[in-house]
Amino acid sequence: MKLAITLLALSAAGQVEAHGLRHLQTCPTQGTDGVCQMKMDPVKCGDLNCEYDNPCIATKAGFAETQCAKANPGCPIPDAMMPCSESYDPLTCGALSCEYDNECLANLAGFDIAADCTKVYANCPTPMEGACTMNIAPVQCGTLNCEYGNACLANLAGFAVDTQCTDVQPECPVMGEGMCTMEYMPVKCGGLECEYSNGCNAELAGFNSQTECTSAIPAGPTPLGASPEAAILVVPFFLGCFLAGFLLAVLLQYQIRSKTSNRG
Repeated sequence: MKLAITLLALSAAGQVEAHGLRHLQTCPTQGTDGVCQMKMDPVKCGDLNCEYDNPCIATKAGFAETQCAKANPGCPIPDAMMPCSESYDPLTCGALSCEYDNECLANLAGFDIAADCTKVYANCPTPMEGACTMNIAPVQCGTLNCEYGNACLANLAGFAVDTQCTDVQPECPVMGEGMCTMEYMPVKCGGLECEYSNGCNAELAGFNSQTECTSAIPAGPTPLGASPEAAILVVPFFLGCFLAGFLLAVLLQYQIRSKTSNRG
């Protein structure tokens, strides 16, 4: 009889152990084996909803991962006991886009920086030094819609082009500061055929007028005054007309005087 009672007690104890402490009347405390971080990522475990600061401590108390659930679905709080700098280089982490001031704090909150977090820029970052072509294929990146001339420059600024950037409809570049003459010898430059009044203005817009631009003057007759060459032709024409008119007026005046004198 004693043997049967003993076996029954052992069987009951085994069932309690097999069910992972589900039938305990009080919440177990953390065991002494192993070390857990002090980060706050609270969980509740078992039928009693025993609460622990993080899953590691719950495991040390004897609960399996399947017996616990998040106690607070909000963003985890960094471990206040660990030092971090006060630098402001914000990033968001996890499915809830939890925001932290820098990588150190995000790491202390339990996130894997490379896998779980993305940078949040207060200002658009400047591209670092590197080799990029000068082709114009602008992209906008990040929450600030930072714009760069092409994907290579965006990558040098720290953005993951495939996931953080989108193409921008290209526009003709505006001329920068500089001195150019007022001559009208229009040129078209680049893939967008951006038009400028002359090669100098095209250079101020960032184009190489010798290799990236072609003349925009129509192949047909040049309108009067449309170019210096046309002006050279127009001036003698009008001068000739003026002289011819003057001579005609002199001749008519002479004829009138001759007729008047003959009548006298």
